[in-house]
Amino acid sequence: MGPLWEESEGIQVRVHAEADVCRVTVTGDIDLLSAPELKLALQDVVSRGCRHAVVDLTGVPYIDSSGYGALLSGVKHLRPVEGTLCLVGCSGTVRRMLEVTRLGTLFHICTTFDEARAVIASNTVPKAARSCRALTPRAADA
Repeated sequence: MGPLWEESEGIQVRVHAEADVCRVTVTGDIDLLSAPELKLALQDVVSRGCRHAVVDLTGVPYIDSSGYGALLSGVKHLRPVEGTLCLVGCSGTVRRMLEVTRLGTLFHICTTFDEARAVIASNTVPKAARSCRALTPRAADA
């Protein structure tokens, strides 16, 4: 299946299917206005027959609570098909937010697409996803 481009104010979402893995490349801030585009793209992943989604956030400098909600919606849609949602290319700001809110425990957080594919291929995806690279706990949590 070919790529699909959807545009909103300040965001571009491209979905490309590769076997049962869809690569979702996002560019721009994910906020209240643009989060619905990401949410629809992640719903499209399942309708395309993909069991797994790798969301490339390399081009995303900022995500607000609506954006994190869209990512969580993606997890919700993939769980019934025993699927996985991996995040790659998280900026420092996005990674810190995932750490602080503990949302990072719901996704595999990988450095590259190849690393995410390896996690998916290993078939060791737990029900509550663990990070490819463990998120560093705060000293107060240790």
